[in-house]
Amino acid sequence: YEYVMKLNVYRKKDWLFLVGSIESNQLHKHYAIQFSVVVDGTLSIISNNIKTSVKSAVLIKPTIPHCVESTGNNLHLFFNTHSKLGLFINSMAEERTYYFDDSLISELQNPVRKYLAEEINIWQLASLIEHIVKEDPRFKKFEQVIDNRILRVFDFLFANRSRWVSAGECADLACLSKSRFLHFFKEQTGSTFRRSQLWIRIMESMPTLELKGIAEAAHLYGFFDNAHYGRAFKENLGFSPKALINSAVLYNSPEMQNSTFDN
Repeated sequence: YEYVMKLNVYRKKDWLFLVGSIESNQLHKHYAIQFSVVVDGTLSIISNNIKTSVKSAVLIKPTIPHCVESTGNNLHLFFNTHSKLGLFINSMAEERTYYFDDSLISELQNPVRKYLAEEINIWQLASLIEHIVKEDPRFKKFEQVIDNRILRVFDFLFANRSRWVSAGECADLACLSKSRFLHFFKEQTGSTFRRSQLWIRIMESMPTLELKGIAEAAHLYGFFDNAHYGRAFKENLGFSPKALINSAVLYNSPEMQNSTFDN
């Protein structure tokens, strides 16, 4: 399947957001944590054969089969499960699909409306979104209980993103045996150590994908072939590289520019 999207996409190292519409897609799942907010349109989620109209916002946890119908201009955030923000967003609800209606949602809606009215640009919008989430009292509380060992590993993986980092290196950083570290990593994040580096490579590949196409992005960022790249891309974000090329305008945060990889 392919998404039919009309979107502006902004990319940071641990999350990205889409502003616009998702007019047609089939049942799918992805490893990113999705947080969709109704702003200037309608939003429906189909999950477990039940269609629900979203009044304010919905959180969809990793690997939950779902279908999105989003018309008009809404906000869709995708968080890396291997990040502080991702772990926080995932901790906000026990339910696998959770419908929000609290003050955080209205705080997120306001800057998006300013962006749509061209009162702020997309870089200002990104800064405001991150500020709003990090100033939420729940995030402050979460910061006090998170295991700092996993945060050190996240930072190390990003700092060494030009190569494949071994589990042994990160185990040493966390002062754990390799087998204990792999168990610890999955316990903390809900997914495997290997998958954490796939997210980084996919996010880093997006400018090359937009400018030079799928084959060049797949080759440059260490994937076996176009099919391997496309599969990993869709597994992480829920839409294909082709959909991004055809339907979206990509913007990059400064931290995500001018990076290269060793295959």
